[in-house]
Amino acid sequence: MEFKETFGEMEGFKSVVEFQSDISQRFREDFHSLISLYESLSDIYLNTVKKLKERVKREKGDSRNEVTFLLMARIFNHSLSAFILLERGMIIDGAAVIRQVLETQWLLEYFYENPQKVDSWMEGKRIKPSEVRRNLKLDEERSFLYGEYCKMTHNNIEAARYFSGSQGDSDCIIFGGYYNPLYIEQLLSELIIYITTTLFIVNYAYQEELHDLTAINRKLNSMLKVIIGRLAEISHMEEE
Repeated sequence: MEFKETFGEMEGFKSVVEFQSDISQRFREDFHSLISLYESLSDIYLNTVKKLKERVKREKGDSRNEVTFLLMARIFNHSLSAFILLERGMIIDGAAVIRQVLETQWLLEYFYENPQKVDSWMEGKRIKPSEVRRNLKLDEERSFLYGEYCKMTHNNIEAARYFSGSQGDSDCIIFGGYYNPLYIEQLLSELIIYITTTLFIVNYAYQEELHDLTAINRKLNSMLKVIIGRLAEISHMEEE
């Protein structure tokens, strides 16, 4: 594998930050629609948390409420971190955090299906991600996606290809960010899907409290169909 070295373009920390600012500007221009959707989705997410807050206050000591709040906070913070990293062209790092969004979402789903596990976990018992995946019996698609994130974020030599440019660049060794719109769009789209899936899971578990969000969920679902269609197109472009 041959690499294009880009370190020479970075003269110091200040130049890296300036370079990332340029990437951020292109990101905002190229992905205006996806960014708008992400922002709207974040508002819905925080509104959902607000609606659940009263229940947590009323039912102090309820482990399911506490674990919902805790993991929803982690998912939101991870998603925000991933968004900022993608905005700056930090593709591999963004993917690593998105994988944590996915793992945390699965853990929440695991607790809803196995409520007897919540108390011991809240007391410090560790539950391995592999145990969660086995218990949920992930379908082929979800297993494949997780495998792709592992391939992309572990210290594999193949991970370098995710920094390849859309203009026929060779694989790159990157210090700082790199603007690859193909992979940035793919990862941002998948991040939106995972946050929305979290909302669906929580809404299902708290139907009584969140019944007025049903219409919003239908709208999100229709938006997801558009994103999933676009992801299928991206996959086809990668194969070519």
